[in-house]
Amino acid sequence: MDSTRQKFVEARKKIVLVTLTTFVILIGYPVATLVIIPLLAYRRIIENFAKKVDPKFSSILNGLDAVLSAHTPYSNPTAVFLPIFYLKSQLDKSQLITDFNEKLMQLRNPDGKFIYAKYRQKIVSKFGYHFWVNVDDFNLNDHIRFFNESCPEQVVKEEDLIPLSWELSRRPFNPSGSPWEFLLIPRFEHNGDPSIKSLLIMRYHHCLCDGFSCLKSFERLGINPWKTLGVGSHQVKKRRQLIPTLRFLVGAPYEALNTILFTDDDNEWIQKVVKEPTGLLVSQQSVIFLKDLKNISLSFPREEKISISSIMITIIAEASVRAMARRNVKGNMNKLHLILPWPLPNHPGEGLYNHWTSVKIPIYRDSENIRTTLRNVSREYERIRHGIIWQTSAVLTELVGCLPIRLIPNVDELVNSTCLLSNFPGPDHVIDICGAEVKDMFVMASPARGSAVASLSYSYKGQFRFVIGGDRCILDEKEVEFLTESCQKIVEDLKKH
Repeated sequence: MDSTRQKFVEARKKIVLVTLTTFVILIGYPVATLVIIPLLAYRRIIENFAKKVDPKFSSILNGLDAVLSAHTPYSNPTAVFLPIFYLKSQLDKSQLITDFNEKLMQLRNPDGKFIYAKYRQKIVSKFGYHFWVNVDDFNLNDHIRFFNESCPEQVVKEEDLIPLSWELSRRPFNPSGSPWEFLLIPRFEHNGDPSIKSLLIMRYHHCLCDGFSCLKSFERLGINPWKTLGVGSHQVKKRRQLIPTLRFLVGAPYEALNTILFTDDDNEWIQKVVKEPTGLLVSQQSVIFLKDLKNISLSFPREEKISISSIMITIIAEASVRAMARRNVKGNMNKLHLILPWPLPNHPGEGLYNHWTSVKIPIYRDSENIRTTLRNVSREYERIRHGIIWQTSAVLTELVGCLPIRLIPNVDELVNSTCLLSNFPGPDHVIDICGAEVKDMFVMASPARGSAVASLSYSYKGQFRFVIGGDRCILDEKEVEFLTESCQKIVEDLKKH
């Protein structure tokens, strides 16, 4: 009976989607063209006019950059991430400024343009849009400084780091400069590793760049060369060429409608975090060895294509479900959705970039066998990887980013899901910053409103860290501790054949 009912529901769903897709193609596309073409033309006119009026104006913010900057990019920012580097020695501030200027600020492409020009530009609103504008009196000392300028030798202890990070993630940026800063803590006391002497905290607003392009830029600051984990540029070029195809034009409305109409989670956590957010956050970190994830992947037949990305998705989703079950949260615990940036990582190019898009992946959970759940996740991951949903979302993001900033909706209010998994792909070996060896890394990011559980995972020296957090309206210290412990337990469960 249930099987017959399910087949009927799926058939009705497809009929609805096909009908709406046909409507979009026959009517929606012509109407949208009449709106989009004038909008794009107006935006291009405004961009060229602004540059002629004032030569200090650089590029206009578009796509996700425009979306993330539309709502208070300087005051009360909600899209901040903080890479924190634990250093084996004290980092000389003057040397850091010198190296940063020589190896990044002065770096040009073959056309003579500065590759990292955004580091010296601020965001200005003009004619209804946001622009990057060159700062006349730019000074690196305004962006690279001690955490406590009045007392540079102030000691910071490890237990103070997470609350300090959350405070920094919400602190406003100075609107007279670019929304980034580096804070040096020359004296840091680590409970478990006395060889750690100092910290470098990098603080970025997401409208400037994402974690991957931020880390890519810092490959240049090390004495010993190092590389982040990433995809090749040929893959990116191939993907971009897929967009203007008939398959995209037909499939995009189908995928978009399917995501909008049929991929909402339904549980108490989602309802509460959307309707009753406190803005008070709690977080902990779980460390998982990369070799364990590789061994799990290899334990499956090769044809099943169980990737590390699929394993990471399964870990955070399953941990969330176990935490919800522990709290007797009402809702469908065998089917939920997870949001992740796509691709992971998404761009190997130079300069500062942002993710093209994010996608929602359905998780079909087998409560009896977690390896079956992983297989289900892997199939969905491969479907999305070879599909066009991420391209659809990318195009929609670009179109929304073309709107005047006052018309751009708050992205946190548009996207909600039980889980959010983002990544910060680091190197798999020891690195240095201006000669100071990096003993460890720690990355924080403000969880997006509408996601019950946010996890920013990152790698360094053969380990993955899952920084798990969420709003206190649904999570407290004990719940987050249970989530982090569950991540470790899930890895052990997956290792069992």
